[in-house]
Amino acid sequence: RPKVEEDSKYLFMTFKSLNWNEENRCLDEEQLSFILLDKTVLSFQEIPGDQFDQIRTRLNTDGSIIRTKEVDYLFYRLLDVTVDNYFEILEKLGDYLEEIEDGIMHHPTAQDLEKIQENKKDIMQLRKHIYPLLGVYGMNFDNMPELRWHYGYFYIWGFMIVVT
Repeated sequence: RPKVEEDSKYLFMTFKSLNWNEENRCLDEEQLSFILLDKTVLSFQEIPGDQFDQIRTRLNTDGSIIRTKEVDYLFYRLLDVTVDNYFEILEKLGDYLEEIEDGIMHHPTAQDLEKIQENKKDIMQLRKHIYPLLGVYGMNFDNMPELRWHYGYFYIWGFMIVVT
């Protein structure tokens, strides 16, 4: 169950994340959890090897921006990469649907219908995760109180993730 919990010493966030399974050509769901402390970010996940590989590489590179900034920047990057991953999933899913469409046009099979049904479920699951993001990117308010909160950005993302 998605959750955001704030205390004077930490911010805890847990939610489901989606990953594209290239082998099975479907979406896998995993639980992600983050704890933001004063000078530390702890992250927990179920599946090794994922969208965070690029962040791990940057953390292991001397002088990288992610190592020179404060811990809240790392937390931001973890959330940002998670959201960006949804758009990569959309591309991969779109490519797979084009393959199915090409197969149907040349020699349709009953298996193609099963693939379409499976992908319909994946699209609905992905939509459930992405839909709340539309609210943030569609806002054009001049005065948003969250902009003055120290962790306002993270609260808003946490709220949106919890809603999904």
